Amino acid sequence: MQNSDFLRELVITIAREGLEDKYGLQLNPEWRILKNRPFLGSISQQNIRSQQRPRIQELGNLHTPSSPRPEAGPEKPHLSLWLEAPDLLLAEIDLPKLDGALGLSLEVGENRLVMGGPQQLYHLDTYIPLRINCDESKAAFHQKRKQLMVAMPLLSVPS
Repeated sequence: MQNSDFLRELVITIAREGLEDKYGLQLNPEWRILKNRPFLGSISQQNIRSQQRPRIQELGNLHTPSSPRPEAGPEKPHLSLWLEAPDLLLAEIDLPKLDGALGLSLEVGENRLVMGGPQQLYHLDTYIPLRINCDESKAAFHQKRKQLMVAMPLLSVPS
């Protein structure tokens, strides 16, 4: 790079554009090579992963408390859980008998998800082996898919 103006220009342009994209900045395209100084300011530590972790990690079957219910009682809806990121758990609850969220009740505890449907159509009580940030959790009902989607930030990353 020291002997080739083209390579030096290429590396500096790529680095400048990467910084602009990463930090949302507009940098001046004019640059200078410093004599007797490798850099200005301080260099912060950077971590580079050798292997990329999967973006979505399946949690598998979770324990759902079962209690004897009469045959005419509420139905237990299908629940899908997955980690979207190391600190975000997503849930999809299929509710094919509902057209909207009216009458739904949802309680998110530190390690529990409890949902009840209108007129006792549905009931779900699931233990989640992760620590959930209850205050930051959010839910939305998707009318076309007839699903309740719940985003639950985690308090600590699973080991």
